Amino acid sequence: MKKYPNLSIALILLILVSVASVQGRQIHNTRAAQAFYHWILSASTNERLVDSWNPDYNDQLLMEQVVASTEAASAQGSLNLPALSPEERTFDGREISLVSALASDVENNDVIWRIARNRELRDVRANFLDEVRNRNLQFAQNIEYADALAGEVNLMNLFLGFRQLAANFIWLQVDRYWHQGMVHRMIPLIRTCTTLDPQFVDAYLVGAWHLAYNITARMMDTPEHLMEWDPEFEACVGEKEQYYYIGADLLKDGIRNNP
Repeated sequence: MKKYPNLSIALILLILVSVASVQGRQIHNTRAAQAFYHWILSASTNERLVDSWNPDYNDQLLMEQVVASTEAASAQGSLNLPALSPEERTFDGREISLVSALASDVENNDVIWRIARNRELRDVRANFLDEVRNRNLQFAQNIEYADALAGEVNLMNLFLGFRQLAANFIWLQVDRYWHQGMVHRMIPLIRTCTTLDPQFVDAYLVGAWHLAYNITARMMDTPEHLMEWDPEFEACVGEKEQYYYIGADLLKDGIRNNP
């Protein structure tokens, strides 16, 4: 190979591109499943609590496909779903779908994740991505992954994709902490998400909401005489009031990174 240095470089590049292609496809599939997972949770919540669908969007039709494919995959044994009693399949006096019943319990989030990435639902996942690209889903209006998922795989978006993928997995943990009531554990993870993926708009929006409202909702206002001057915020604040400024700063970072 020393006699043919250009050939060696070409071989190395070929290997890197091959690895990038394989890994890029895995990133593609995982990001598609992650977006699909969030939509399933939102659509299931709508089925339980609202019991109606906006006719201007295709969420109901897609949800029917998810339910049918999930039940078929469960019958074929490719999905190990927990058994639900008739009472667990009932909400507010009416029967709900298996998927919606499973999604009603945060302990089943891993089950919904298995559904979202199951091979038997790949056609439904593909339909989901088409609907997202065409803005035909009410509960996917904030999902911005479709254009990236349709792009070509190369070395640059491979490495960027790893960072975005890591941010998505960390965000799942943020969501899990939120449902478990461990709000304070979410703070460093929110910052990690936006550092890994500065274009992760939902992390800024939802993160600021958690910081400025959910964390402070049950905290007492700090009496004025106990507030102290904070040079960073240029205001007199207590523990509760600090979170307002931290939430605002997170949004300002989001605006700078996503003008």
